[in-house]
Amino acid sequence: MATQLNIKSPEARRLAEALAEESGQSITQVVTDALRQRLTAVRRERARTPDAMRKRELQFYDIVEGSRERWRGGMTAKDYDDLLYDEHGLPR
Repeated sequence: MATQLNIKSPEARRLAEALAEESGQSITQVVTDALRQRLTAVRRERARTPDAMRKRELQFYDIVEGSRERWRGGMTAKDYDDLLYDEHGLPR
Protein backbone atom coordinates (compact mmCIF):
# COMPACT_ATOMS: atom_id res chain seq x y z
CA MET A 1 0.00 0.00 0.00
CA ALA A 2 1.45 3.35 -1.04
CA THR A 3 1.75 6.18 1.43
CA GLN A 4 0.20 9.42 0.22
CA LEU A 5 0.98 13.05 0.86
CA ASN A 6 -1.74 15.44 -0.20
CA ILE A 7 -0.34 18.85 -1.17
CA LYS A 8 -3.09 21.39 -1.86
CA SER A 9 -0.84 24.26 -2.90
CA PRO A 10 -0.75 24.84 -6.67
CA GLU A 11 2.62 26.57 -6.27
CA ALA A 12 4.12 23.61 -4.42
CA ARG A 13 2.86 21.27 -7.14
CA ARG A 14 4.23 23.53 -9.89
CA LEU A 15 7.64 23.79 -8.19
CA ALA A 16 7.84 20.04 -7.60
CA GLU A 17 6.95 19.33 -11.24
CA ALA A 18 9.47 21.87 -12.52
CA LEU A 19 12.25 20.49 -10.34
CA ALA A 20 11.40 16.93 -11.33
CA GLU A 21 11.55 17.85 -15.00
CA GLU A 22 14.82 19.80 -14.64
CA SER A 23 16.52 17.10 -12.57
CA GLY A 24 15.11 14.06 -14.34
CA GLN A 25 13.83 12.68 -11.04
CA SER A 26 10.35 11.73 -9.98
CA ILE A 27 8.20 14.18 -8.06
CA THR A 28 8.43 11.82 -5.09
CA GLN A 29 12.23 11.91 -5.18
CA VAL A 30 12.50 15.70 -5.50
CA VAL A 31 10.03 16.22 -2.64
CA THR A 32 11.89 13.67 -0.48
CA ASP A 33 15.26 15.27 -1.24
CA ALA A 34 13.94 18.78 -0.57
CA LEU A 35 12.41 17.74 2.74
CA ARG A 36 15.59 15.91 3.77
CA GLN A 37 17.74 18.96 2.96
CA ARG A 38 15.42 21.31 4.83
CA LEU A 39 15.28 19.04 7.87
CA THR A 40 19.07 18.86 7.95
CA ALA A 41 19.31 22.66 7.72
CA VAL A 42 16.76 23.19 10.51
CA ARG A 43 18.54 20.69 12.78
CA ARG A 44 21.91 22.31 12.04
CA GLU A 45 20.47 25.75 12.79
CA ARG A 46 18.86 24.53 16.02
CA ALA A 47 22.14 22.94 17.11
CA ARG A 48 23.72 26.40 17.04
CA THR A 49 21.36 27.94 19.55
CA PRO A 50 22.92 28.99 22.87
CA ASP A 51 20.86 26.40 24.76
CA ALA A 52 22.01 23.56 22.48
CA MET A 53 25.62 24.70 22.67
CA ARG A 54 25.45 24.92 26.46
CA LYS A 55 23.96 21.42 26.62
CA ARG A 56 26.85 20.04 24.53
CA GLU A 57 29.32 21.92 26.69
CA LEU A 58 27.87 20.35 29.85
CA GLN A 59 27.95 16.91 28.20
CA PHE A 60 31.61 17.46 27.38
CA TYR A 61 32.40 18.38 30.98
CA ASP A 62 30.57 15.26 32.17
CA ILE A 63 32.76 13.16 29.88
CA VAL A 64 35.93 14.86 31.09
CA GLU A 65 34.93 14.47 34.73
CA GLY A 66 34.08 10.81 34.19
CA SER A 67 37.42 10.16 32.50
CA ARG A 68 39.35 11.41 35.52
CA GLU A 69 38.33 8.26 37.36
CA ARG A 70 40.14 6.22 34.71
CA TRP A 71 43.52 7.91 35.20
CA ARG A 72 45.81 5.68 37.23
CA GLY A 73 48.22 6.76 39.89
CA GLY A 74 48.18 10.44 38.97
CA MET A 75 50.56 10.00 36.04
CA THR A 76 51.33 13.09 34.02
CA ALA A 77 51.92 13.48 30.30
CA LYS A 78 55.65 13.56 31.09
CA ASP A 79 55.36 10.19 32.82
CA TYR A 80 53.66 8.69 29.78
CA ASP A 81 56.31 10.16 27.50
CA ASP A 82 59.00 8.54 29.61
CA LEU A 83 57.25 5.17 29.32
CA LEU A 84 56.77 5.38 25.56
CA TYR A 85 59.94 7.12 24.33
CA ASP A 86 63.65 6.85 25.08
CA GLU A 87 66.00 9.73 25.85
CA HIS A 88 66.38 10.41 22.07
CA GLY A 89 62.62 10.67 21.52
CA LEU A 90 62.41 7.32 19.77
CA PRO A 91 59.73 4.76 20.61
CA ARG A 92 60.86 2.17 23.13
